[in-house]
Amino acid sequence: MRRTSGRRIYSWPAAVDSTLTQSGQRHAGVLLAGINHGRDRRDYLRANPSIRRDGAYWSIEMLTPTLTLGPMSATATTVRFHPSGRLVATGTLGGAVALWDAQTGREVSTYEFAGKNMRSVIFSPDGTLVAYGGHGRWIRVREVTTGKLVHDLVRRPHLVNDLAISPSGELLASAEAAEGQGGTRQWRRGEIHVWRVSDLREVVVFTLDSEAIKASAVAFSPDGRAIAGGGADISLLMLWDIASRTPLWKAEPHLEWTATLAFSPDGRILASAGDDGAVQLWSVAGGSRLATLAGNQVAGKTFQPFVTAISFRPDGRLLASGSYGYDKTIRLWDMETAREIEKIEFDNDVLSVAFSPDGQVIAYGTRNEPVRLWRLDN
Repeated sequence: MRRTSGRRIYSWPAAVDSTLTQSGQRHAGVLLAGINHGRDRRDYLRANPSIRRDGAYWSIEMLTPTLTLGPMSATATTVRFHPSGRLVATGTLGGAVALWDAQTGREVSTYEFAGKNMRSVIFSPDGTLVAYGGHGRWIRVREVTTGKLVHDLVRRPHLVNDLAISPSGELLASAEAAEGQGGTRQWRRGEIHVWRVSDLREVVVFTLDSEAIKASAVAFSPDGRAIAGGGADISLLMLWDIASRTPLWKAEPHLEWTATLAFSPDGRILASAGDDGAVQLWSVAGGSRLATLAGNQVAGKTFQPFVTAISFRPDGRLLASGSYGYDKTIRLWDMETAREIEKIEFDNDVLSVAFSPDGQVIAYGTRNEPVRLWRLDN
């Protein structure tokens, strides 16, 4: 991994993880003993400008590698922090769902190994429940502390592409794609289903304004009054008022796929990302496009990188994005200026990114590698 900050490029070896920063070890003949800040790291960089391990080069400016969750080598398609910040939930391409101790990196519990792509894992706002679903065509809800299965909702013939829980914790939403008759994989409609968490009774279904489209992403507004849905095959973004069940506005944000959605903490901005190598920022009030964060786009390419993960820092000052394809990066964006302030390059695709509740740690997952955690230095 390599990282750029402005016009400067810095490198920091992936070997400097929690083990090395806690107890000094020798790497390439140099003692790494709690090298975390300032002059020590710069001196190490000058002495070892190109040390590389596991396809990653660690940066010295804002982010310090702190922890690896593992042993884990499966591709994490989704990663979320528990509201307390003490746990990290992961869902993998192979269908496994696990909880990890965010301080030690040890696995706390494993819930599933379904053999199907796990698309979303989320915690309830009070931290008591964890919900997950994917291409296994079901949604399950468990107690975090005991692992007890609370709800098991079969969604055949629907694929579950994304989940969201309302800020009150009362509603669970799923973005789904319904197959045509006979399982022909002719997708007949994309729907956002909203369930009551207490008993998983369906409250309302929002349908995207197009036939033959998949619902690929969903997010609740911070005040819980609105819900956003994204579509794939025909890229679409819609915002509905939940109480009146009416659409507020819609847009066509990307090429063919809206992969992920996130509201800013103050509820004024809705961010979308997809297959055009860009993050789009939308005004929640009126649906106008506020800015395009196009750092992932590659000139001269017919197919652009896929921005598959975005996460706002809880204070709203930063947005993290992760991408795969021609551009395998995590980028940090300053939300005041809509400018890229950091870029970290990887050898493998970045599929998931999440900020911790205190905004001081970023968790990310890359293809066929463990989930890793970074701490922001400033």
